[in-house]
Amino acid sequence: MENTIQFLIENQSRFHSDLEMMKEAQQETTAQIKALAENTNAQIQALTESQQALSERVDDIVGVIDVMRVELRESFDNLIIANEVTRKLAEDVAQLAINTSQRVTRLEEQNGSQ
Repeated sequence: MENTIQFLIENQSRFHSDLEMMKEAQQETTAQIKALAENTNAQIQALTESQQALSERVDDIVGVIDVMRVELRESFDNLIIANEVTRKLAEDVAQLAINTSQRVTRLEEQNGSQ
């Protein structure tokens, strides 16, 4: 009986010791999980801020591109107008050359007939 009691006490002592070690391990695991969660939250916050900064930068770039697009459209429109004016001037110069040539021909004919 005494051996049985001694065995139970030793068993209970080992069980209690194991239970204490498990509690300590659980506390360490809880602390590690808490530290990991805090680190993860900090990383998520940093990524969120980085994404927001990148989004703002993209918005700025899109704004600049829109301004450039409008300026290019205006430049193309001006180039088209300049091309049309140049074509019209070339037609006018050609017409003047024809008119001048015809006048010269008439003057030469009048001088030749006198």
